[in-house]
Parts: sequence; structure tokens; C-alpha cells
Amino acid sequence: MAAAASTTRRSLFWRIVRRTLHLALVVVLAFTGAVLIGLIPVNRDFKSPDDGIDIVVCIGSAHSEIIVPIITDVHDWGPWFSASEFPNRDGFETHVSFGWGDREFFLHTPTWDDVRADLTARSMFLPTDTVMHVEMMDLPAENEIYRYVTIDRAGYKRMVEFIQSYFVLDGSSQADDFHPRVLPGEHYPNRADAFYEAQGTYSLLYTCNAWTGDALQTAGVRTGGWTPFPMGILQTGD
Repeated sequence: MAAAASTTRRSLFWRIVRRTLHLALVVVLAFTGAVLIGLIPVNRDFKSPDDGIDIVVCIGSAHSEIIVPIITDVHDWGPWFSASEFPNRDGFETHVSFGWGDREFFLHTPTWDDVRADLTARSMFLPTDTVMHVEMMDLPAENEIYRYVTIDRAGYKRMVEFIQSYFVLDGSSQADDFHPRVLPGEHYPNRADAFYEAQGTYSLLYTCNAWTGDALQTAGVRTGGWTPFPMGILQTGD
């Protein structure tokens, strides 16, 4: 009896080991595939126009956002947002940042010091609700995180429409009563920002970086074909 029980335990142990190794192999292959696809560019012939609109792509170690001028001859973002929704705004900002992503992760991690393992795991492995993070700011200095890109007006118009399509609106965008649906009182400390209800579901297959990549693709910018991770977005230069 004891020998049989020992054999059963060993068999169970090795089944668990095999399944764990199989899962690890699947994860590694999926990650490798995502990286490789992200390195395959779309819009290969993209060239920055001499007379276009300058945007900024913010690419961190895990998250990315799009920063655009508040006012251009193509679009004015001012009417989309109420000043009362940005209590820390001084009114002199020139640019606005858009970041789409997991609702709970966004709302509860204002800094990387606030990252929690349970929120990270849930956002990576379970389809989750989303929000749009909007921040009024001055034009950031160009560096390894803030990458400048100039796009033509037609491409910028398409990008504007792409970003707008991810907001949940109260009213109709074709009427005067429309307004993005704000999350009252949700802000990061000492930042001129606000959170809004968003369209779409966050998952490992469609992350904040994939959203940024799609926004750039829509504008005609050279970027990775699928960008679940930040490294694929680094093809935004000429």
C-alpha cells in the first residue's frame, strides 16, 4: 500500500512538472512571437512631411501614450473636456496626452511604486474594463522616452478620429450635447489629469501598447504590426 501511494505521488508530481513546463513553453513562445511580430513594420514608406503636425509618443518600460497639441488647424480638443474636470490645470498647457488601458490598474497605480501583483496579473490574463487617461501638459523635452514624430494633416485627422472612437460619450458626437463620460474625482496627485470611461477590453492580446501602435498605424506612421509590448513602437522614427 505504501509503495503504491508513493508511486502515485511521484506520478502526480511529474504530471504537475510536465504541465508547468508546457505552460512555461507556451508563454515563452507567445512572448517571442509577439516580439517578432512587433518588429515587422507596417507603413514602411513613412516619411515625416516638411510641413505637418508634431506629435509625441511616450514610451516607457511597460506603458505608452500619445501626446498631441491641444489646438491645431485640424482639430481643437478644448471643447471635448470641461475645465472643471482638471482641478490642477493652470490653463496654459499646450498639449494633451491620451493613454488607454486597464481600468483598475490605471486608477490604482499612479506611480510604479504603487504597482500590485494582483492587479498586474488580473490585467494581463483576464479581459478587463478600460479607461482613457487624459492629461493636460506642456510639450515634453525629446529624449529616449518622449519620441517626436511629424505626421501630415490627413494622418493626424485619422488619429484624432481613432482616439475619439475609444471614448464613451454622453449624447451624440454629431450634436452639441455630447461629452466624454468622466469618472468624477479620479486624478493622480499634482497632475492636470482626468479619467474617462472607455470603449474596448484590455487583455494580453490588446494592451495599452497595442492601442498606441494602432493609433500610429492609423496615422500612417511606421510602427510594428502588433505591439503588445513597448519595443515594437520604437519604429516610429523615419
